[in-house]
Amino acid sequence: MTVDESAEVLRLRAAVRDLGALSSIPEVWVGKGPAEIAAELADVMIQSLQLDFAFVRLCDTGCPAAEVVRGDSWRDFPEWLQQRVAVSGPIARTEIVINAGGVEAPCRGILMPIGVSGQRGLVAAACGRSDFPNQIDRQLLSVAASSAATAVRNAHLINKLRSAEEALRENEQELCRARDELEIKVTERTAELQRSELYLAEGQRLGHMGSWAFNAEGGFEYWSEELFEIHGIDPHGKAPDIPEYMAVVHPDDRPFVAQTIQKMLADHSAFDFTKRIVRPDGSLRHVRCVGVPTADGKGFVGTGMDVTEQEQLTEALRKSEMELRQMLDLAPQVIAVFGPRRERIHANRVALAYLGVSLDEWRRREAGHEVHPEDADRFKAVADHFMSSRSAYELEVRLRRHDGSYRWLLAR
Repeated sequence: MTVDESAEVLRLRAAVRDLGALSSIPEVWVGKGPAEIAAELADVMIQSLQLDFAFVRLCDTGCPAAEVVRGDSWRDFPEWLQQRVAVSGPIARTEIVINAGGVEAPCRGILMPIGVSGQRGLVAAACGRSDFPNQIDRQLLSVAASSAATAVRNAHLINKLRSAEEALRENEQELCRARDELEIKVTERTAELQRSELYLAEGQRLGHMGSWAFNAEGGFEYWSEELFEIHGIDPHGKAPDIPEYMAVVHPDDRPFVAQTIQKMLADHSAFDFTKRIVRPDGSLRHVRCVGVPTADGKGFVGTGMDVTEQEQLTEALRKSEMELRQMLDLAPQVIAVFGPRRERIHANRVALAYLGVSLDEWRRREAGHEVHPEDADRFKAVADHFMSSRSAYELEVRLRRHDGSYRWLLAR
């Protein structure tokens, strides 16, 4: 009795040792494929459990099943398993086979499915011991099968995790490249925008022209730096309000400007007018204002140009023209002024009195209307030559007076 108890104690110790060894196996199998795990599991079963035969089938999602056979005591196992499945269907629970090795090599066998209805694989073993498989054998096989199935599952998850990590790294690298490209583009765009703003500001400064934005509620939202400079107003960080703006408009032009703003808001139409302003230093300037509605219909944008020099030149030209006309009117000769296309521009008082027409009537007449019919062709030929060659000419021609008579005149 004592000997039997001692043998049982040793057997239990060995079983505990084998269980401990089997429980550490999944750590070795981490990252390996089903075929490697099945082969190592079969070797462990043969060595640890002292089996004569071991069969391992492991299945993984998306991969073909891996099958490994160790030992030859159950040589016809593949055929036997095929017939067993064909007759009774898939192995759904543990089964004991009494005559696994046949008459020549009598042994006992066990079939143990892995997972529900063997979906994750199958473990089979055979041994010549008469008590095989006892409770300890079953426990060890169960631990080994579960460990292998867990390892296969972990390997599958690890592969997916590695694939996901690899994809994540690639995405991160792609994101970094995209970010770097975006930063480069933003830097280039910022530099380009800064250059554009510099060119615009310099162009406005050279052209004495500024830009502005006006909202639909009747207030300025933006004034460029040059526009402040034109009006002589301190920028102080924001566009002036309407009272500040009207304060620099010439008093005589304020009603007209106010009416134009009201009409602009009511009709939502483009405008173009010139106003006078009085700068804080007392200087008088002429500013041409041009504006158009925005595409979204929520306001206006436009420009303000200092046209003081142009206005002064226009006024000087107008004064010179008036003085020239006064000089022509005082001259005793018949004098007429024609344009580059022979259009009639001005005739002095002597010419109008000779013809007996007003200036407007004379302007409406066709060229050569006053020339004698017999002189018309000769006068036209000389006039055409003069217009094409721009050379001086002198011609005696008969022109009709207001009383219908013709007088010979020397035309130069």
